[in-house]
Amino acid sequence: MTLNLTMTNLDHGDPNLGGLFDTLQGNILKSLGRDHSRHVRLRFTGPPEACRALVAGFADQVTSMSAQYAQTCAYRDHGTRSLFTGFLLSAAGYDALGIPRADQPNDPAFQAGMKDISTPYDTRPRGDHTRNPNPLNDAPDGWEDGFQARIDALVILASGRKDDTEGTEEMLHYELEKLTDSVRGLAEIVHVEFGHVLRNDLGQVIEHFGNPDGVSNPSFMRPDLD
Repeated sequence: MTLNLTMTNLDHGDPNLGGLFDTLQGNILKSLGRDHSRHVRLRFTGPPEACRALVAGFADQVTSMSAQYAQTCAYRDHGTRSLFTGFLLSAAGYDALGIPRADQPNDPAFQAGMKDISTPYDTRPRGDHTRNPNPLNDAPDGWEDGFQARIDALVILASGRKDDTEGTEEMLHYELEKLTDSVRGLAEIVHVEFGHVLRNDLGQVIEHFGNPDGVSNPSFMRPDLD
């Protein structure tokens, strides 16, 4: 099933959407809702066939949207801490896995990658379609070393709330060690970013730019809209 992203007021209990929510990765239509995270960037180093098997095996650990909702309810009702796991590929990752270009996402910005600063894209608000190369003026040679390396995949490990810091950090440290062992010989970790949620003086969760309005995290789900 495909989802038209102009749809809104979506309900987890809608039987017409259950199959989609079971197979759609979490943290896409709704933010993952955790206060602590590890963003682990990988570069594949093994043969493509072996790396594809690694990815296929890892897919069973990914938290679906349905599972994310169940975890949220368990925390709300019982205070149960759980691990959110996400997995994303870059265009370089598809290439490293030996996936033909015809079978990859064909969005030109995705294919060019975030290090491309020469290709112009439509980056302005709707109505102004001036094509602009490198609109943020952030050439990769000024990035931190870990981001300058080739990045094939991103693994997101997240858990906990602000009042459960110590136990959550221990859990994420353990999960990162497990991940490191599981990819050894097929991929190397090129960068680990430690994430902690940001809040303003009112206690509202805010985005990276300091705004609580949700423009970068639009609401699709009925409980959020209610």
